[in-house]
Amino acid sequence: MEHQGLDFAQILLSSGLVVKGVLILLIIISVATWAVIFDKLRLFKKEGRESKEFDEVIKKVSSLGSEKVESAVVKMTVTPKASMFLQGKEQFSKVKGNEDYEKYIERVLANSATHQIQGLEKRLDWLASFSSVAPFIGLFGTVWGIIDAFAGLAQGGGSLEYIAPGIAEALVATAVGLAAAIPALWAYNIFQMKLTRIKEESQTFSQEFINRCYRVLHKE
Repeated sequence: MEHQGLDFAQILLSSGLVVKGVLILLIIISVATWAVIFDKLRLFKKEGRESKEFDEVIKKVSSLGSEKVESAVVKMTVTPKASMFLQGKEQFSKVKGNEDYEKYIERVLANSATHQIQGLEKRLDWLASFSSVAPFIGLFGTVWGIIDAFAGLAQGGGSLEYIAPGIAEALVATAVGLAAAIPALWAYNIFQMKLTRIKEESQTFSQEFINRCYRVLHKE
């Protein structure tokens, strides 16, 4: 007997209404997953490039930098360190005469980093949800399809050859659910590791910026 490969379009058209709805939902989830993945890959790549550029610029100055440095940093819109530098420098000019200037600056730096990191985290919760929900949606479609296949067998008689196509169609729902969930879970974990690195770099830069402020004050 010649083995026929899976024809996904044919399976989609010939499946029951519920299984068809499950497959369409999983396709939508898969498309949304890859849209988020590509968007975040672009964003994190830009953050990494800006972070390296920022480090190159800032290591050339010993204090808080000049207008030339600030004009270069202001073009960096993704890496938290650039925003922290600009807002921290502005805050320092306001509170440098205050004995508790470090607390004010630390607060501004923390708020700036949090705001930027929230932008990087945006829609990552979609990936977490898709990776958790998609397999269960696929499993639901499979269970429903198998029930439907056996119900048809009970009503019309027949043999395993009669219900095998229906079972095969139902199992496709689980496969599609896993195909949607696996990339979402993989990408979510990768992006979380990148976020951890960015948070650690932001904390390190926060302390470095405070030290720069201290050096500026003691030079005056």
